[in-house]
Amino acid sequence: ASRLARAVLALLDNGNHEPETRYWLAATAAEAHLLLGDRTASQAALVRAMEAAPQAWEDHAATLRQFQQILARQGASTAIIDPLRPPPSLYFSGIIGLPENEDAAGRQIGEALDMIGPGAVFGALAAGADILIAELAAARGAALHIVLPTALEAFREASVARFGGRWPRRFDRLMEMAESIDAPQATRELSDAAVAKGSEIAMGLALRRAEAFATHAVALHVGRASDPYIASHRLWHGCGLPLRTVTLAQSTPPQGPPLRTASNKAILASIAPFAPGLQKSASGIHYVILDDPAAAMALGEAILRTSPGYGLALEYRTVLPTEPLDGEDGLALLLAPAAPAGSICMSWPDAAALALQAPGYRFELAGDVITRQGDCPVGHYFPSSA
Repeated sequence: ASRLARAVLALLDNGNHEPETRYWLAATAAEAHLLLGDRTASQAALVRAMEAAPQAWEDHAATLRQFQQILARQGASTAIIDPLRPPPSLYFSGIIGLPENEDAAGRQIGEALDMIGPGAVFGALAAGADILIAELAAARGAALHIVLPTALEAFREASVARFGGRWPRRFDRLMEMAESIDAPQATRELSDAAVAKGSEIAMGLALRRAEAFATHAVALHVGRASDPYIASHRLWHGCGLPLRTVTLAQSTPPQGPPLRTASNKAILASIAPFAPGLQKSASGIHYVILDDPAAAMALGEAILRTSPGYGLALEYRTVLPTEPLDGEDGLALLLAPAAPAGSICMSWPDAAALALQAPGYRFELAGDVITRQGDCPVGHYFPSSA
């Protein structure tokens, strides 16, 4: 490696090489210097590379991952690359209901955002702290990624419009500014389970973005001292991830009925039969219903180990008490025929929730599947042993 690094630096010095971008040339020099143990020259060249292409976050991430591997092999600290990492991803959540004078709350939230310095934020936009966090993050240059727990119209009515005032106008403005919007059209009613699932998806998307950009993810929650502990935050803590809280001294309790009670279920489907007695069937598709995606993934992986020719589909669905608990009208049965052999197919961005629910399973985006419900973006998971 040292011999090749010296040859590369000589080639860069004499200019006798194919044309390349300023980023690639400087990053290559930085890696060569690092391999030779000259961390000062390496860091200086890496700074030049990133200044040449300041928004090329994915290129930066690839370089930083290579540097991290080299430093680990050398038994050296990552101190020279830590200041050069892209800004973190932020998952945000907050309470409904703020004081008429938002100035104090705005200062507290602004201070937290300045400490974190996110490059992108992921969350919903309920009237109150959600909207205020998103406005302040956007004003600081962060990209907005909106993840709603229900269809857009249903969420706007239940969580924004009914609170009146300026909230609907502020919501609409942020939606226009958003870099991405995810809202499940099949979920038409707001419930505690839908909110929990939406939070898990937003958290997962923040984690995926952090991983892609070789940076880290942080959660920010704005609430009252008397608020109960949030279940999705337990998942975040369980993954060892940082959570910052802003406790408001004054806030207005939300008005109106509480959220409906519902549950989140996982539906695993296949065109081939499961074990006898385990399954239900509809339209020639076999399926099982489990309590959570982690259990479904464990079962799916076990099936693929013994039957690698199977293709499975997984759906993460919010079910109201008044709804029949079956998989006959869901996505799992529609996606199962399109699942490649040896894989588990799941709609995107629902698959991002697995980053919290079951971190050992990673889905890769794989384009759209055409179904009778419309085009459905999907991800695939291929067990290494399948």
